Amino acid sequence: MVQENSYALLLSGDENRFAEEALRFQEYLVHEAKFDPSHIGIVFCTYAGTQYLLDETQAFFTRVRGEKPKADVVVLFTGHGGKGSFFPNRSALGYRDMAQLIAEHRGGVLFLNESCYSGSSVKAFEDVPALGKRQVITSSQEDELTYGGIFLDRLVASYRWRLPFRRRTIGTVEIVGKQIVRSAQGDMPVRIEEGVE
Repeated sequence: MVQENSYALLLSGDENRFAEEALRFQEYLVHEAKFDPSHIGIVFCTYAGTQYLLDETQAFFTRVRGEKPKADVVVLFTGHGGKGSFFPNRSALGYRDMAQLIAEHRGGVLFLNESCYSGSSVKAFEDVPALGKRQVITSSQEDELTYGGIFLDRLVASYRWRLPFRRRTIGTVEIVGKQIVRSAQGDMPVRIEEGVE
């Protein structure tokens, strides 16, 4: 995970649970990953239209380009999704539109997508020519639903413990003297070099 001199844009869908997930991730970024709080933008899409989300995303990247043009940026979307788009507030916003905005940034971008059918976002980022490093991590494949909140919690756990993030179904794992208990659903951190897969 990128840190300290990095930026983050957190996009929350139209339900309280999505706002809560975005705020929990912000807490992690500030208190554990040591992001500067002024480098984090949050957009709550409760009542705003998709154009508002695009405008806020554009404004955020314009600000980053003005301050640190090659800074690494984490973009999180947590909300409803469909094949080829996400739904910040009941109206579709195509992943390609978001990818084109992000492609203008010259630094690295980590796009985290916690929504149903989020795997369909990968193609949009592959199809848009981009400078710099791009990574997309999704909570589901292009044809599957996601478990609300589990993905982001597990991803943060893997960052906390500096463990590879793998799709596995393990109940209890002993790692470095700490017991990690997770349900058998969803993704979880595992340590490959210690023989746990």
